[in-house]
Amino acid sequence: MDNNDHNEKNGNDDEQIQEESLKLKSLLQGHLEELEFLRFLTEAPIYRSGILNLFENLEYFKNQINKLETINSGLLTDLDSQIEEKKQASSYRTETIISKEEDLYDKIRELKSHFYPYIKSVVKD
Repeated sequence: MDNNDHNEKNGNDDEQIQEESLKLKSLLQGHLEELEFLRFLTEAPIYRSGILNLFENLEYFKNQINKLETINSGLLTDLDSQIEEKKQASSYRTETIISKEEDLYDKIRELKSHFYPYIKSVVKD
């Protein structure tokens, strides 16, 4: 393989990593919007009165949402740094962020599996 072939291959790898990074950024921004909506639901005046431990349960969900937003924001910051610095964005660094995004997605899905049924049970008719 001559230098031109090697440089072309590296250029394609860099482009692929940048493309993956942009897709990942879009996913993380989507997670952030979803978490913001969940927070909105915890704060909206849509709940029946007299629900036992309503405030405590909503606070619990808000705390879980805050934790996930913090993780999400950290991943977005790392990714933005990688994209803007146009570092030799290693595939390892991108794969690490992808792995963390997948873990975050699982945690959001787990939260929603508890959150939605609870909200459904306490919302005003």
